[in-house]
Amino acid sequence: MDGYSHLVVGIPHANGRTDDAAHWAENPLVVAECDRWTDWFTDEIFGQEMDGVYLVKDAPCRFDCDVERLEGEEDRLCRHRLIDGTVVTALETNRNLAAWFRYRSHLMEAASRDPAPLIIDAHSFPSDLAPDVDVCIGFNSDATRPPDAVLDLTAHAFEDEGYRVSFNHPYGNAIAPVGYAGHSMMIELNKRCYMDERTLRKMTGAACFAAILRGLYERLLALPASN
Repeated sequence: MDGYSHLVVGIPHANGRTDDAAHWAENPLVVAECDRWTDWFTDEIFGQEMDGVYLVKDAPCRFDCDVERLEGEEDRLCRHRLIDGTVVTALETNRNLAAWFRYRSHLMEAASRDPAPLIIDAHSFPSDLAPDVDVCIGFNSDATRPPDAVLDLTAHAFEDEGYRVSFNHPYGNAIAPVGYAGHSMMIELNKRCYMDERTLRKMTGAACFAAILRGLYERLLALPASN
């Protein structure tokens, strides 16, 4: 099992407030969709301040710019415009692309500090998407896929606390910026396990998840390096 010199924890969708305040006030559909799809509290749960852990959480609201859209999907970066059909201006497109590149460059900068990084792509999902799953672990089918031992360690960290874990369901894959040569793993938390999805209030499960992740980070950083 390979050891990791450091972890890069990317938290792209925790910001639930758009810069376009006037548009919010006039469009309750956008507000409802943002409340549903924002990864509430993931910045607190995943954002452990630890030696060897680099946090990247400077992304805008995903309804202004979804920084995890794939290359070539520039027309889908501005999600709230897609909901109501408002035309995305050239100025907005340029602003969105700047935010997209900035987030990914920060991931790459953090990942390049040492030779053996692991990106942890931090997310949550609405409970109705997979009621029987508490934690989803995602990975790619290329060289960025972590070893089975790392995936199993991560799954057991949650299963040992009674959570039900799935791989690549209800979401699959993990972010891997162009040129990235390390491993990448997505962790998606079922919102009902740590928050009230109706009132958007944090519940005690948030502290449980934070403690699990802190222990997981420590174990991932303590893995013996391969020869």
